[in-house]
Amino acid sequence: MTELSPLITALRATFAWHGTRITWVSQFLLALIRVRTVNLTELATAFCGIAQPDAHYRRMQRFLKDVALTRAQIAAVVVQWLPLGEKWLLCLDLTNWQFGSLNINILVLAVAYQGVAIPLLWMFLDKRGNSNSLERMALLKHFLSAFVRERIQCLTADREFIGTAWIKFLKRQHIRFRIRIKRNILVSNPSATSAIAAFRFFQNCRVGEARLLSQRRRVWGDDGVCRRDADQK
Repeated sequence: MTELSPLITALRATFAWHGTRITWVSQFLLALIRVRTVNLTELATAFCGIAQPDAHYRRMQRFLKDVALTRAQIAAVVVQWLPLGEKWLLCLDLTNWQFGSLNINILVLAVAYQGVAIPLLWMFLDKRGNSNSLERMALLKHFLSAFVRERIQCLTADREFIGTAWIKFLKRQHIRFRIRIKRNILVSNPSATSAIAAFRFFQNCRVGEARLLSQRRRVWGDDGVCRRDADQK
């Protein structure tokens, strides 16, 4: 198969596995793409070769049980395979859903590629709701231990990712960030003595229209950090 050879070459450059395992894992990945499911019974029917589906099923079970891939290894494979360029746009987000009675809450650090966020690192949270500053800092530190800081063009996040310690950490690490703010967040106004709600700067904008403020403004207090802290949540 034409797709198999480049995949084998890429895996050999990353993992010190023997040739048979490299070839099988390549087929495993292609099977995942073909059937678009993680159901092992269906995956077992999508392998090429003369082996029976039952044999592939048992081998997938052994592989998933015995082979442990670190998050750093997975992240290294992702950035090696994607033509990301010198600077990366990172995206921080939280995904939360339920599987039966099990609550699944994952903090994800992804890299943007052609309009899609590709997960690099993640952290399972043993709780419901938003992450706190310590959890976000731990995830970013994991990234910084695997990649150089200079790779980061900017970090984007939604408006719930606030917290004094978190914002101070980003500034201390010299990580540029773009975090959405709530419409009622107070923003400094050079033409007034007191700060005003953010939405007032844009209340005259029409649909599809953008406005760029002419000067830098302070948000989240005099120190540029959050007054409404989420650190202890």
